[in-house]
Amino acid sequence: MRRFRPKVRPESIGCFHCVSRVVDRQRIFRAREKEKFLALLREYEEFCEVKVLTFTILSNHFHLQLQVPPRPAQLPSPDQVLAKLRKLTSSTDVDAIELQIQTFRKNNDQPGLDAYMETFYRRMWNLSAFMKQLKQRFTQWFNALHGRKGTLWESRFRSSIVQPASPALLALSAYTDLNPVRAGLVSDPLKYRWSGYTQALAGDPKAIEGIQIITAALHNGSIPPPKVALSQYRLLLYRRGSEDHNHQGKSSLKRKDVLNVIHNNGQVPLADLLCCRVRHFIDGVAIGSRQFVEDSFRYNRNLFGPNRKSGARKLRALNDAHLFTLRDLKKNAFG
Repeated sequence: MRRFRPKVRPESIGCFHCVSRVVDRQRIFRAREKEKFLALLREYEEFCEVKVLTFTILSNHFHLQLQVPPRPAQLPSPDQVLAKLRKLTSSTDVDAIELQIQTFRKNNDQPGLDAYMETFYRRMWNLSAFMKQLKQRFTQWFNALHGRKGTLWESRFRSSIVQPASPALLALSAYTDLNPVRAGLVSDPLKYRWSGYTQALAGDPKAIEGIQIITAALHNGSIPPPKVALSQYRLLLYRRGSEDHNHQGKSSLKRKDVLNVIHNNGQVPLADLLCCRVRHFIDGVAIGSRQFVEDSFRYNRNLFGPNRKSGARKLRALNDAHLFTLRDLKKNAFG
């Protein structure tokens, strides 16, 4: 299947749902590996100036919900970049980098310094650069620990653009945190340690901030207080298969019942759909309102053939008129 690499406008905040799997689907993530991956995730989140809104680390793959801001007009100074580099646990020789910066300054070579610093700026505010550094660094650690060589991942990564501060961002984030439940690992997402939701409940400030950004969609884009954000997000994870947001508890339908409805061309509420694997959330290219998807289609027009006239495709199995994707997946769309 063709892999799409969607883009957002350089001046825009981009939200992305990213997935990457281990080569041959090997179950290499045990507790130690998950803890290390999480530590590196937070390291490169800070260095690359991205925000991890939520995540789930499973035995052979991971899901990330990311927010990537545009490159700022005022870039960090060389000294600020050095400070960021010193926080990384990689083998980067920061002293050698500092010496090179001092040499440029001593020679009053501002163009040379600017060009040199650009090699570091390209690693920031960039989805691909963030994913590359995170996965490469984990591979180095894992290979050294287990005495192996070679690639660890089956492909680069897969991603979809998600509309910021929207019902789509809420849905994709809940889908991410419900992965352990769909996989049958736990019956309650709070019992799975390596997820953004559980980390937020444990008091992690970055995880809490992520949930706040996710639930801003319920507050006209304003960031709610932590307690409000966590309460509302939990309601989303546990609401019944109903349009009534006041209901709590697990989905009213079991996965097999949901799939039966879908296979008979029926529609289900979002809460019930989240108990299934939904390919649109991984391979949909862009997910959001009709207008957001149409705008994404126009900006990524080169990814589609000349016969394609419009972008937005309704997620047909969903009883919700507000969620659209850029790809109308028909085969194995749900599972």
